[in-house]
Amino acid sequence: LLMKCLGSVMLPPWNIRSVPPARLAAFTKQLMSSCLHTPEKSSQAILGLLQDVIHTHGKKINALWNTYERKGDGTFNPLSDSVEGSNPFATSIWEGEILRRHYCPKVRDEVRLLEKNLASIQ
Repeated sequence: LLMKCLGSVMLPPWNIRSVPPARLAAFTKQLMSSCLHTPEKSSQAILGLLQDVIHTHGKKINALWNTYERKGDGTFNPLSDSVEGSNPFATSIWEGEILRRHYCPKVRDEVRLLEKNLASIQ
C-alpha cells in the first residue's frame, strides 16, 4: 500500500510531467536512505519504485548521483516541514555505495541496475 501511495505521488497517471523536480529529488533521497534501514524485500520494492521513477524522470534527478552537479546551495534538511523545502539538490545519493555491498544479492543487483539505467540517461 505504501508503494502505491508513493507511486501516485511520484508517478501520477493523470499528468506525469506535473511533478516538480525538487519533490522527486527529495523523495528519491529519502527512499534511498530508508533502503538502508528496511528488510531486503522492502528494499527491493523501494528500489523497484525508484527504477520506475528514473525511467520516467531520470533527467530531473540525475544530479543527485553526481557530486559535481549539485544545484542547491546550503545543506540538505531531511526534517524540513515541506518536502520541497528540504533542499534535496544540496546533497548526493551516497547510500548507493553502501547498498552495493548489501548482504542480499538481489538488492545489490537492483542497485547496480538502477545506476546502470541512470548512466544510460546521461
